[in-house]
Amino acid sequence: MTDSQMMRTRGRARGGHNLGPWATMLQLPFLVLVAMVTCVSSVEKLRIGVVPNWWQLVSSAQNHTNSMMSDAFILIDLDPGPARSAYDRIEKTFRSVKNGSVHAVIGQFDSAYHLATESLKIPYLSTTGVPKGGHNDYTFQVIPEMKWSASAILDIVQAYKWSKVSVFYDDDKGVQVIEKLMTNHSLTVRAWRFPSSNRTPQLQRQLIRDALVEMRKVLVEKSVVLCSKENVITLLDQ
Repeated sequence: MTDSQMMRTRGRARGGHNLGPWATMLQLPFLVLVAMVTCVSSVEKLRIGVVPNWWQLVSSAQNHTNSMMSDAFILIDLDPGPARSAYDRIEKTFRSVKNGSVHAVIGQFDSAYHLATESLKIPYLSTTGVPKGGHNDYTFQVIPEMKWSASAILDIVQAYKWSKVSVFYDDDKGVQVIEKLMTNHSLTVRAWRFPSSNRTPQLQRQLIRDALVEMRKVLVEKSVVLCSKENVITLLDQ
């Protein structure tokens, strides 16, 4: 696959939506990646592979950096294309990362990219949580650990003097937030765990709608949402 096929131009990236706050947050990982250039004397530009679904966000972050820093790297789209099976996706992802000749990968955590980067010894800057207990010699989580996010959520709840709060979540990260909120014994906490989004869309909407009905029955108006993008969209549509 040629560079022209894999690399999207900066002009096309500028045509996307302005994702200001998120793009600003991603400037720190870019600073880290650019700093890596100085450690590789033979590299004129750092080739950064971007995990699918994060291309728009990462390219927006590139556009928010100053010209000197943005000229230090090239973004490479690592979309492996459709796959027939989980094994086929792992193989195609490995080839995509290897053929892209990238020096680092950035984007949400994905087990296929994790396997590829660990095998190829390429730094993987994950913009979402990284599972514990695996081999993470080259995988780095660039967001705070969940315990710090949970503390920040509690600080917000206390600052606004909320007396009741609901928590909608769909994985174990939500449990950490619930436990932290419950350390405030004057706070009433109600929680609903949504099922994973592999249900049919109709059933998923119904389950989320039922949770919202229950929330309203107990007169809770303030909510903390810790869900996948798909579940958040469904929640907002109800």
